[in-house]
Amino acid sequence: MEKVRPGSTLTDSPVGRVLVIATVIFVVIVILLVGWFIFFGGAKQDPSLSVVLGDPSELKFVVTTVIGDVKVERSGRVVDIEVNDVLFGGDVIITGNASECIIQMGEGVSIKVLENTKISLSGVLPSLDKKKESVITLVSGIILSITKKLGQQDVRVRTETGLALVRGTKFSVYSKPNGDMTIVVADGEVVSKIRSRFVGELASKLKPEEREKLILLEGISESVVKGGMQSDISRSEQSKVDQKLKSLSADGKLDNIDDFVSNLSRAIETVSKEVEIKTKEADKDKLDFLNRGISEDVLVDFSKMVEVVFEPTEDTLGFVVSVDDGKPSIMPVSKMLVKNKKYSITIKNRFGDTVFRDVLSFDRNMRVIVKRKGSDVGVEIGK
Repeated sequence: MEKVRPGSTLTDSPVGRVLVIATVIFVVIVILLVGWFIFFGGAKQDPSLSVVLGDPSELKFVVTTVIGDVKVERSGRVVDIEVNDVLFGGDVIITGNASECIIQMGEGVSIKVLENTKISLSGVLPSLDKKKESVITLVSGIILSITKKLGQQDVRVRTETGLALVRGTKFSVYSKPNGDMTIVVADGEVVSKIRSRFVGELASKLKPEEREKLILLEGISESVVKGGMQSDISRSEQSKVDQKLKSLSADGKLDNIDDFVSNLSRAIETVSKEVEIKTKEADKDKLDFLNRGISEDVLVDFSKMVEVVFEPTEDTLGFVVSVDDGKPSIMPVSKMLVKNKKYSITIKNRFGDTVFRDVLSFDRNMRVIVKRKGSDVGVEIGK
């Protein structure tokens, strides 16, 4: 064993230097783990993100596109989503890697749920202007949305730290792993608000009929985000707002809900005057991604649509299909397509080679079986 000479330090010996380096690395790892726990794991997810609002049957979405691994969690069960499935309030959509789906409400609201995203169809609220609000909670991940016609229901998107109130537009919402939210607007406008976790957690403790009164008040301050702009809301901003609200409200005492709502409303008005939500020019990459990712073409007129499922056989597993040169997707793929419209169908093999390309139209719901025919690949219409 190497000895340390008198008058020398521990770092003068090779063994000593190794010990010092190992100690420093250990301390750094401990600091990083503690920081991660405090920032990510120390704060439990707001329980009100998962509550059901109002009558679940009032919120209705139809699945129009499914790519890859997309599931719905309903009443404790997790099942695969398929095109034409009807989703209601309380359903939770979960997408995996390289997977996405598009859901549509009515004739004019379409939402694309991107990969590794989790959203909850929370329900319907009676809004402050006596209309109704369909509430979607983005738990994590990214959604893109196009809204052409709202009808009798406005749309509210909730995240852990912010709210997006939709006024007919094309926009995206990001809910980041640390809780921060970003709204990007391509056309139209969205109202951005800081979402109070304090109010949300109180709401989750109430009966359903009382809960809605608080959920309507969970938005603090507001900023109008117009086309070409974006808004960012951080967890730290939310924490500052909640500290002010707690100091001004009745300490969360819910013995008399009407009195508490009245006091809370005054506190929110006071805090909102002190808080400014800033907007800025949208990040070019995010704006381009939004414009490429969704358009009015995804809006479905259900009376004119057919469901087409592209399915591989055993010898075409791993092949990908694209419609009108859109994003290629590993089969099976379900699509809602316009009845009797001509589409360019391209199929590529595992190596990226085009093995089939043709223009096809579909007059009814059908399966398209992709199979080898000798040395070629062809399609066969199934039942």
